[in-house]
Amino acid sequence: MVTLVDEKGRRIDWDPRLGRASRINVFKEDVRNLAGGDRIQWRLVNHELGIRNAERGTVERIDGTIATIRWDRDARVQDLDLSVHRTWDHGYCETVYSAQSKTYDRVFVLAPVASPLVTGQNFYTAITRARFGAKLWTEDRDRLVDRLLRRSGEKTSGSKGWAASAGTAPRPGPSVIMNV
Repeated sequence: MVTLVDEKGRRIDWDPRLGRASRINVFKEDVRNLAGGDRIQWRLVNHELGIRNAERGTVERIDGTIATIRWDRDARVQDLDLSVHRTWDHGYCETVYSAQSKTYDRVFVLAPVASPLVTGQNFYTAITRARFGAKLWTEDRDRLVDRLLRRSGEKTSGSKGWAASAGTAPRPGPSVIMNV
């Protein structure tokens, strides 16, 4: 049994085994400071406010608990009471998954060699978000190149994957050229 407190202070006893967990969102209350110019990312769709999940914007000004946000998607300006609407986070970075179909002037990519998320497909997606330049950080350039050549990120059938690992079929992999 888990005791939750909703936005109105009501206590709710919830047994995760008995309900649909997909209908529950749990947030940790935290003190976060914002100032004009800060970037934010909305973390939960809000139809009433017309804000999508993962929507990004720039804080134009803060007046007490009221933040004036200019949303990236449509340049719409909106005043939000952050003491009421708390499902935002600082928006200075995002995952490769979240960055799909977006373009940024500059991209900074963190690629730890041991991460299962470092694949050729994710690497390609990350660096191609950049309009003017991409910078890459990794702990071992040679190991990263080797990993990207071995792990394309493409899904294969079980028999193709087995054949590739046994050396009886060519292993798929992206062509990677890095100037780090």
